[in-house]
Amino acid sequence: MCINGKKFRDLSSQTVSQNDANIIEIFLMLGEVYDIVYDHHGRAGKLNEYITTAIYHVLSTSPKKDYINEPVNPKEFVLSPELLYAGLIPQKKINSFDFSNYWTLANYFRRLDGLDEGDYFHLINPNIDLGNETDRIIVNIKTQQQAVKIAKHITWSWTEKSVDWKSYVSTFKILVNNNVEDRKNPNLYLKNDKMVIYFAETDPDNKTIMNSIKCGVEVFLDNIPDAVPDNNLPLNGFYKRVGRQIGTGREIGQKEQKEAKSFTDQRVEEIKAYILNNQIAHDRSEWIEGVYFYVTNFIS
Repeated sequence: MCINGKKFRDLSSQTVSQNDANIIEIFLMLGEVYDIVYDHHGRAGKLNEYITTAIYHVLSTSPKKDYINEPVNPKEFVLSPELLYAGLIPQKKINSFDFSNYWTLANYFRRLDGLDEGDYFHLINPNIDLGNETDRIIVNIKTQQQAVKIAKHITWSWTEKSVDWKSYVSTFKILVNNNVEDRKNPNLYLKNDKMVIYFAETDPDNKTIMNSIKCGVEVFLDNIPDAVPDNNLPLNGFYKRVGRQIGTGREIGQKEQKEAKSFTDQRVEEIKAYILNNQIAHDRSEWIEGVYFYVTNFIS
């Protein structure tokens, strides 16, 4: 594979910079997308819902490995004072959630359902104005117990109104899943972004807040036994890798898009647009480079 005039054989090459390795990771994902969409003559198939879902999964999921091997203790999770202080809102139940009082019995059962089904849980910083988020950090965490530990660490800081890296976090979500069938399924894939942190960057040139949050997350995970991987954990496509398990990405403002979409949904839409304009692909490698630069230039 050739990037910026250099040829690389694999991601372990000592000559590959972190930025080049990041691009190669994305190129490998886009190669999978090409193989899903195009036949051996280079002709694109129909972009139906199945293909759209497949592209999304290529960009955002990987085998579950050890993440849900051990269930989260339900009482310690859904009755945690520091988590409840920040909402602990199950994503799939968000439309029925009672935001006027986080502590209601109905919300308690919604949280239990989310835990049993497997869901993202959102935590909101009550000490900060929301709606100004410009960036996000994603973290691929080895186990959900580790994800809950860092969630409690951040929300406890909010209850104390501490001023440090955690106070810059506007909101975040963690993936938690006690579903028995999922735990037994050896072929299950989970989202790579087990934790997503949203924040407003006030120094876009130097990335002061991003670096503060990134370093804070790394230091905290360093102090949890077996939390830091020996090698890179998978990250979602089009994020910038800034650590073995951490990536960063820019938010797209509501005014810049017709409707609210997730980070990966936005990239999937642009990949589909590129495919529609390139129904015939004469060369797989050229297509991969073309779609990469199309998406990164469109969303920047």
